[in-house]
Amino acid sequence: MTTEYLPSDRDSFFRAGPDIDALEPPSLDVPPALQRLGAAPFPKGKFPFLGFLATVYEHVAAHAQGRVK
Repeated sequence: MTTEYLPSDRDSFFRAGPDIDALEPPSLDVPPALQRLGAAPFPKGKFPFLGFLATVYEHVAAHAQGRVK
């Protein structure tokens, strides 16, 4: 397996490049990603698994957008 496309410095892998500002922010009219995926294949149980996934997704999205330090 070739890894030429990966940066030689592993710490730079997760840093945004200079073209990050070219990305457009998502529209606020779009439903959250978990809703766009449709009905969950998980059985309903005592633990609110989808709520947990939504919270994790929102936290990761906020972190990626620089709102969480």
